[in-house]
Amino acid sequence: MTDEQIKQKILLEKYSMQLSYVKDVDESLKTLHKIRHDFKNHLLIIDGYASKNEYDRQREYIQKLNDELGATKIYDTSNNLVSSILNTKNAVCEKHDVILNVNY
Repeated sequence: MTDEQIKQKILLEKYSMQLSYVKDVDESLKTLHKIRHDFKNHLLIIDGYASKNEYDRQREYIQKLNDELGATKIYDTSNNLVSSILNTKNAVCEKHDVILNVNY
């Protein structure tokens, strides 16, 4: 393989990595938008219960949300980039019913 071919191969790999990164960022933004939308709806429901003095239903709803949040696996390492990659890949795995095992 010539030096020029090696340079071309490296450039193609770099470009592929950049495309993958852009795709991951796009997915993260879509997820953030969905979370924001869902959060606003949850607040409206909680406010609706409060305005009707339905405090027991309000507490039940909040407890249900807490339970759902507790079931969500979040990877938090000392390296933000590693955490981001793990959480992105975990979301893909969950979407396809694949179990991701991570030891850190």
